[in-house]
Amino acid sequence: MSKYQFTITDPENTVKTHRKDAKVSFKNTRETARMIVGKSIAKAERYLNAVIKKERCVPMRRYARGVGRTSQAKEFGTQKGRWPLKSCQFLLDLLKNLKANAKNKNIDENTLVIKSVSVNKAKVIHGRTYRAFGRVNAFDKHPCHIQIIGVAQKEGVPMISEEEKQNMIKA
Repeated sequence: MSKYQFTITDPENTVKTHRKDAKVSFKNTRETARMIVGKSIAKAERYLNAVIKKERCVPMRRYARGVGRTSQAKEFGTQKGRWPLKSCQFLLDLLKNLKANAKNKNIDENTLVIKSVSVNKAKVIHGRTYRAFGRVNAFDKHPCHIQIIGVAQKEGVPMISEEEKQNMIKA
């Protein structure tokens, strides 16, 4: 069993899933995972599917050197963005697993909110590519470990009516 980075305070309402040594780019997955934290599972799936269809982009903030500009990144207050398809597919698979785990715990998947997505570097897979004139260059792959934790949201505080507002102001 792997150790989760997020401290779980309410295990009955918490669902978790993880993937070790995922053969997907660490940098792209980290930027993509950042965008789904705090969203419900349905919203996160809609966002990831929109990225796959190239209707919305993933803004690149930390690992943005050499990334091209796109007008779709304006919605996030930046100019640089990409459409990391493989990272989105891996995260969608993990969200599907998260929903199945919620069903096993008898938690309504519509109330789940993604509280934590942790993406860590895995061991580098060293490779080589052969060049002209007998040269050899490194061609490494940088996989990652992904952890997702969802928490069932409790019902919020109901809105107060205008009459109650006026009574509070008068008092």
